[in-house]
Amino acid sequence: MTTGRCRSGAFARGESGMVSELGLEVILHGRCIRRLRIAPSGLRIGRDAANDLVLADPRVSKDHAKIFFRDSSPVLIDLKSSCGTLVAGLPIQEAPLGVGTEFLIGPFTLKVVESRVRPVSIDQPAGLPDGTTAFKNLVKSLLNLTGLVGITDVQTVLESLLEHCTTLVGARTGFVILAHQGSLSPVLVRSGALSDVDEGFSRSICQEALDRREPVILTRTNNPTRLDSIASLVATHPELVLAIPLIESEQPLGALYLEGDQDLQTPLLEQLDVLREVSTLGGRALRSALDRKQIVGDRERWHWLLSLETEGPDIFRSAVSPSMHEVLEIVRSVAGEDVTVLITGESGTGKEVTARTIHQLSPRRNGPFTALNCGAIPRELMESELFGYERGAFTGATARKLGRVELAQGGTLLLDEVGDLPKDLQVKLLRVLETRSFERVGGQQSIKLDVRLLAATNKDLKHLVARNEFREDLYYRLNVVEIVLPPIRKRLEDLESLIHEILLSCNRKFRRKLYGVSPEALAVLRAYHWPGNVRELKNVIERGFILEKSDRITPDSLPFRAQPEPAQGKPTQDLAELDESEMLGLTDYLVRQERDYIRLVLDRVRGNVTHAAKLLKTHRSALHRRMRQIGLVRPDSDDEDKTT
Repeated sequence: MTTGRCRSGAFARGESGMVSELGLEVILHGRCIRRLRIAPSGLRIGRDAANDLVLADPRVSKDHAKIFFRDSSPVLIDLKSSCGTLVAGLPIQEAPLGVGTEFLIGPFTLKVVESRVRPVSIDQPAGLPDGTTAFKNLVKSLLNLTGLVGITDVQTVLESLLEHCTTLVGARTGFVILAHQGSLSPVLVRSGALSDVDEGFSRSICQEALDRREPVILTRTNNPTRLDSIASLVATHPELVLAIPLIESEQPLGALYLEGDQDLQTPLLEQLDVLREVSTLGGRALRSALDRKQIVGDRERWHWLLSLETEGPDIFRSAVSPSMHEVLEIVRSVAGEDVTVLITGESGTGKEVTARTIHQLSPRRNGPFTALNCGAIPRELMESELFGYERGAFTGATARKLGRVELAQGGTLLLDEVGDLPKDLQVKLLRVLETRSFERVGGQQSIKLDVRLLAATNKDLKHLVARNEFREDLYYRLNVVEIVLPPIRKRLEDLESLIHEILLSCNRKFRRKLYGVSPEALAVLRAYHWPGNVRELKNVIERGFILEKSDRITPDSLPFRAQPEPAQGKPTQDLAELDESEMLGLTDYLVRQERDYIRLVLDRVRGNVTHAAKLLKTHRSALHRRMRQIGLVRPDSDDEDKTT
């Protein structure tokens, strides 16, 4: 290997004719949001638009830091910023940089990387690299990938396509452009230090490629007048401009735009079949992104949608079934009205997500959202957890503590599993709702209530009322509007979209990427009955991320095979086939059904009682106690996982 000089400092050239340049990755919330080259003149970083790298965050100073080359080695200096520049967790004034070095500026992590690009040299013969065959294979594999049922992270597909296209033609700048309602806006960029990516490409050339639905190739050798006449190209002065329309079902959705320093017109014209495959691939990926709302628009600027880090997928953004559309309409209707809402549905259907959505769409969206699981807190602690307590209210109360009701003042309080609320607290909660005031335990001061109450349960409250286990007056007070969430098995149309949501979240969470679900795995997932609903689906997909060895989830990484849905609420034998002496009493029958269901959940989580308790929305000790009562654990055993 020999070394030499290039515009970004030192580079190394290998046998492939490729060179290594230093670049910078900008990482936010664990996700790379931009990559750029470190120019030979250095790189200025800050909040001001005049910087080479603009980081729009109040924690970033207008002129925050700079990277420059000293004896061909990159050096980072802090420009007396207010929040500082951190390397290895420590603030620095000046620090040397190397490949792999990470430093922090505000919420952004910046990492020095080595990128493999074609060298820029006027004495190098023009022509496509020897990797054209490999590039063809890459495009074909990506095309097959986007044809999969369940393909998810299409941004990654486009990033890979853009990266390899810029390498193929030795381009110094590359864009993926979205065409929407007559406007052209970049959604991905691979370039040097540009302060405004909107001005980094020729709109007229992109529009020509879209109108012709064919690649447009311009070089300074064959089209010097045309290139010199385009204002946006005056500063960059490229030797080659290539625009490939991205087309799906004969509709142009965008373009892939490249600028380079070599005249490759003739070799490129000989590869029109490859360019047309790129056109099809990019169009298919953009269509998937638009249909799944993976990119969203803000005026003229388009952005990839970065989902909020929540406990579960957005069940409404992924909803395509009529039943969930009906639920969403109710959510939108009640969000603006300060009324109590009762959210019901099986365990894992997304009741808390629904409550958060109501809060986010309500006038109280800027206030706190507080959730309390009534089934997870011991009975004797429930009142103090709900209403708080004063100092000295009981033994151990050494200081005042605010309860969940008070912490939710000005916002929304969700009482999850409200059916497990003790009856004495049901009386107090009813009084609070009627008087709109409460008192802390051990206190005498009445505190005015400014909270919107939402309640959720997987139990049939009407049945509990009939059995005198839940107050009827409280039931009607909570059930001003009821929202019933359907289980997955009754809305299988949403299954693929839910998988897509979970995969996107996992791609950010885990240090690898899975592109989707194979058709065989999707068939298994559709055939399964999902007793744990969305929560169980999330666990299954996360398991796939850990165990899957390919680039997509296959049946081998699933914890089950296709199984028929078990009978629910039906005897295992026809009553006509049983003698009256063989018929079970109601209590014995319910115990048998309960035992079968708990065993099914335990099998799903490989006997982990703590995990099973979470799925069953109960406390671990309560589940363990119930397992002893119904014979799933030997009475003399202290081991929670020794089921029978």
